[in-house]
Amino acid sequence: MRAGAGAARRGSRGCPCRRGGATTRLGGASGGAARAQALLQEDAAGAAVGCLAGLEGDEPAAPLGLVSRLVLAEPPALGAQFAAQVLRAGGLAPELLQRCGPIP
Repeated sequence: MRAGAGAARRGSRGCPCRRGGATTRLGGASGGAARAQALLQEDAAGAAVGCLAGLEGDEPAAPLGLVSRLVLAEPPALGAQFAAQVLRAGGLAPELLQRCGPIP
């Protein structure tokens, strides 16, 4: 599995889903567009996919939740940019999907 471009920048900070700000809402507030751009620039969706390989049991729930929220973001063009990050990070690789197990 290929980690996203943000994985190299992430370094010792670990999985972004375990940090407080990683699950910030994208829309609604006046800073929503700025937050969305920051998440895109930091490859948040790719980084979340990148940390899935090291998680077990219920641990994948947080990064999968983040990925789903990013990919389904409004407007659809924004969600498509996050979806592209997921694909570049190998988010649909069969071994990764199998490791994550059934989605509740």
